[in-house]
Amino acid sequence: MRSHIIDCVHSQARLDREPDSGMAMGLMAWALAILGQRERARELMARGALIDPDNTEMTINFARALAACDDLEGACDILEPVLANADRAFIDNILISPDVKPFLDHPRFHAMVAAVEARLARPRG
Repeated sequence: MRSHIIDCVHSQARLDREPDSGMAMGLMAWALAILGQRERARELMARGALIDPDNTEMTINFARALAACDDLEGACDILEPVLANADRAFIDNILISPDVKPFLDHPRFHAMVAAVEARLARPRG
């Protein structure tokens, strides 16, 4: 819990300096969700999605925030386009990350990963 409070403080300080920082918005939303401030987290996610919709790291942190809010479907909604363009290294890293533990048993997440695995297994050409 202490580390999430520290993440909030650091992220807020960065947002004070750089209001459009996707990294800070992502970390702040995730920390707020874990700390039970779900509405503030969702407001920040909506803002971030408008400001920097193609920021992969921010999107992953938003998915983690939604998972912390028990919204795995919402998390899958925003992860789907990221996973659709993922490479092998990204998939390998995400599958061993403790941050995606809430997703690991979710059928839709499994289906999305399986689709990426199938795409990566196809020969290019």
